[in-house]
Amino acid sequence: MKLSGKYCKSAIIAIITMTMISYISGQNQQNMQYLTEKQEQTLIKIINSKSTVEMFTKDRTILEVNKLSFFKNYVMLTATTYSTIPPVTMLYLWNEANDDVIKMDGSHDPIFDNLNKLGLILNNITVVPYTSFVLDCVMSENGTLRLTESYNDDIFTDSPTEKQKQTLKNLIRPAKVIEHDGKFHIDAIILYGSSVFQANIEVNADGIVKISEETELGSGLPIRPIFLE
Repeated sequence: MKLSGKYCKSAIIAIITMTMISYISGQNQQNMQYLTEKQEQTLIKIINSKSTVEMFTKDRTILEVNKLSFFKNYVMLTATTYSTIPPVTMLYLWNEANDDVIKMDGSHDPIFDNLNKLGLILNNITVVPYTSFVLDCVMSENGTLRLTESYNDDIFTDSPTEKQKQTLKNLIRPAKVIEHDGKFHIDAIILYGSSVFQANIEVNADGIVKISEETELGSGLPIRPIFLE
C-alpha cells in the first residue's frame, strides 16, 4: 500500500512519545531555551487546560524548550510528567510572546492548520528538517514515517544480521533537494514499518507536504517501529 495513502489516514493520538523526542534530542544544544519559574507555572496551567486530565504538576513535571530552525514564531515544548506509570511525554508548539500553545496530536493538522501564524521559514537549508518534522508527527498503524539521512544501529529492534545492516547502510543516504516551479522537490529515504522506501516529496511554498511517489527498496527488515502512543 502506498506511503501517501497511509500518510493521509493518520489517526489522532493522545500521548506523543518516542519519535519527536528523538528528533528533539538530535537538535543542536544551542537550540535549547531555559524557562523561568513563572513561565513554567504558566505553561503547566495552559497544557493542563488542553488535556482531559490535569496530569502535569509543578513538582513532577519537566518542561524542555527547543528552537526550530524552520519556525520563526514558535518553539517546541516538551512536557514530561512523572505522576503516571510509565511517565508520559507530550509535545506542543509554543509562542512565548503571547503564550499561545498548539498541542501536537499525532497528525499533521496542528502544523498545517496553523502555518499562517507559525512563521514558516522555508529554504534549501530548512526544507528537509521541516519535512522530517512533519512526517515524524504523523501516526499510522505501522508507526511513523521517518525521513532518514544517516545509519545507526538504533534503527533496529533487535540484533540484525550483518547482511541486514549492510542493506540499510547501502540504502540510507542524505536527501536531495531541487527547487522548481515554486516548489521544493525532495528525493529522500523513508523508513516505514519493516520497509525502506525511496520517496519523492513535494513541499509547496505554503508549507504543505505531499508524498507524490514512492518505491520500495527493501522489506522484512527488523526496523524499530516508532509509535505515538
